[in-house]
Amino acid sequence: MAGGAEAAKNFLESAFNKTKEVVGNAAISTKGLADVAIANVSKIIPGQAAAGTDPNAAAPPAPGTVVNGQPPAPPQ
Repeated sequence: MAGGAEAAKNFLESAFNKTKEVVGNAAISTKGLADVAIANVSKIIPGQAAAGTDPNAAAPPAPGTVVNGQPPAPPQ
């Protein structure tokens, strides 16, 4: 039975490593596609992707979110 357990462990490790590889490649591809999309949008609508912006910066808070104890600003 120990051989079966070792085979199962090896299979699971292999599957996990392959999953990490696939997810990593998907993330790289998605970032590349996003970069192309931003470049294309900025060609159509100048100023949409300012130079020097951090693509890994946190997104702004969702509307209605309390930030630093301050309620959201009313709509204008």
